[in-house]
Amino acid sequence: MLDTQEGKDPVSRRNRLIIAVLWCMGLRSMELLELRWGDIDLEEGTLLVRVGKGNKQRQLYFNDHLLQDMREYRAGIVTNSA
Repeated sequence: MLDTQEGKDPVSRRNRLIIAVLWCMGLRSMELLELRWGDIDLEEGTLLVRVGKGNKQRQLYFNDHLLQDMREYRAGIVTNSA
């Protein structure tokens, strides 16, 4: 699935990150849909799932590779919107 999003355009990069977060962090689709940038701490490398299975909150940790990809993606969004 990741290989289908190998492009360098913003949509392909976003889609690749979505797939990677779902796969690497074990998120359910509804958990992903509820995420906001405020739930992601790129300094600490954590992601907060506010309403998970059973209405429970949990904190997940990015692996080093995914964290770097998230930082680069976020920096690109900030740079391009300025």
